[in-house]
Amino acid sequence: MATEALLERMAVIRLQGAQHKIDGNFGSHSRAKKKFRRKKSLEQVILFSHKFIRDDAVDYFGQTWRQTLTAWDSLVRQTVIPPDIPVADLDITSAVNALNGAIAGKERTSLPPGSGYVQLLRFLDVLEGRVKADKKAGLIPSQSGRVNASIAFDMYLGAQSASAEALPTRSKMSEHRRTGRRWQELTGPLKSGLPCDDAWMDQVEDYMKQHVLM
Repeated sequence: MATEALLERMAVIRLQGAQHKIDGNFGSHSRAKKKFRRKKSLEQVILFSHKFIRDDAVDYFGQTWRQTLTAWDSLVRQTVIPPDIPVADLDITSAVNALNGAIAGKERTSLPPGSGYVQLLRFLDVLEGRVKADKKAGLIPSQSGRVNASIAFDMYLGAQSASAEALPTRSKMSEHRRTGRRWQELTGPLKSGLPCDDAWMDQVEDYMKQHVLM
């Protein structure tokens, strides 16, 4: 499973990063010892090494991130738009309800803040692109004053189930889309790809090395 593979890779990276920190501390300690003879001995430093390197790193990482990755993976899979079905024939009800639930925080407490907005942005971008392609292929009649985004928004609004999480207007959808774009910008190198492919896993690995472990 892709999530399991990612957990294994991240645990290994975490160990490597922790070792890097310990090595740096030892080096700094050795240099400082020449100037300050009363510094803690290397043996004392080793006593604290467990704070940097965990024997159960894989299990610890799994407990910390497994639920988050699993929930995100589930949301992505629920919101995939089939590529071989004309957009006018798509049934996006389950995808729309999943996105609304994620944004509202219902049943997905393990997802980090902003995840629902980011996936809503991606979903609408894909849906709008499909509308554009189908219009070009003559599958959707062109109408004056109706741009691709407007059609995609109407499809989304029309697919919602009656619930407290349902988005009431295009204006609210536009607001959520802008929020998703801001969250996506904040995530930096993690902003593209899906947690189901190697490219995404490579981006997570690079991000962890640059911003978390080193």
